[in-house]
Amino acid sequence: MSIIKSEEYMTTGQFAKFCDTTKETILHYRRKKLLIPNCITESGYCYYSPYQYYDYYSVRSLQSAGLSIKEITDIMLSSGGGYVDRLQESREKICKRIEEEIRLLQQAQKTISHEAAQLDSVRIHNLGEPFLENTEGFSFLATSANWGEKGGTSEIIRFKKHVETLTESNLQYDMSMMFAFDPDTFFDKKHPYPEYYICSRLTESSDKLHCLIRPEGTYATFYCRWPWDDLDEHFDALRCFADSMELKTIGLFYVSETTGQISMMPHDNNNLIRITVKVENKDI
Repeated sequence: MSIIKSEEYMTTGQFAKFCDTTKETILHYRRKKLLIPNCITESGYCYYSPYQYYDYYSVRSLQSAGLSIKEITDIMLSSGGGYVDRLQESREKICKRIEEEIRLLQQAQKTISHEAAQLDSVRIHNLGEPFLENTEGFSFLATSANWGEKGGTSEIIRFKKHVETLTESNLQYDMSMMFAFDPDTFFDKKHPYPEYYICSRLTESSDKLHCLIRPEGTYATFYCRWPWDDLDEHFDALRCFADSMELKTIGLFYVSETTGQISMMPHDNNNLIRITVKVENKDI
């Protein structure tokens, strides 16, 4: 029978409190053989040594680094060269996870900056009043879909495919999305289900993806409320504005929400839509 000195050993509850965690966590670690009690009496009472805080801290540190309990268990229960190999494998996994988290955080930062810039622009320009702006060019992933296509979820399936392709490419610039339309065909009444593109900006162009280029230059732009049922009217408004400036509209026109997302359901009047199309002098 082990001799227990109260000043040297702690019950499970006392040790959990000493580690600033819960008794359930300590019991979970015990079941996984990550934190075995330092002493177990003949009657089955378990006691921990204060020095086992080092073991607890090691497990928590590995968990914080992104390792699962199973991965930590494999490391702790291995020995010799196996221990070193598993530790190296875990290090590589952690580095990959950190790199991925950094990439996602950078995308989030770019998205927030993009949205903040658009909201600043909204404060300057009145809703429904077109204005000219100079913008940079960029590549974007373009997934074709058909407006109002029959089949229920067909558009959603293509949107889902777009997201999956974007994720797999590892080229996503930010989390914003937009629609792109060709006005020469989209507003043609001969096409009951006209084609459009679901678009996401990329960090670079890729031969393996269906990429389009949004050219740099001057764009006619305005903000409005919920435009999906009146796209032709909004585009005509931009075209009339361009005519008044002795400019012509060229190429695709783009529609996005100022939050950087796309929604097909109205949100009362809380959503703001940004519509823009490239313009140039008529004599060019």
